[in-house]
Amino acid sequence: MSSSIKKVIHFWQAQNIKIAPKAIEEIQYINKTKVLHLLDDFTEFYSRVDGMQDLYPNYTDAEGFLFYPAGASL
Repeated sequence: MSSSIKKVIHFWQAQNIKIAPKAIEEIQYINKTKVLHLLDDFTEFYSRVDGMQDLYPNYTDAEGFLFYPAGASL
């Protein structure tokens, strides 16, 4: 999974999309308070890249993709 995350990071950095990690403790808190359980792969992803904060909720990357920040309201 790490290589996939690295590819996403490089792809977004090439588009000047902000990359910001989220602390594991924050992810665990979201899991508890939102009655949500993120799989280990998503926990790893959010701990390295907390979605696309600068683009949420109205914009996408060059491929039309938007990955919500952890804890974002739907």
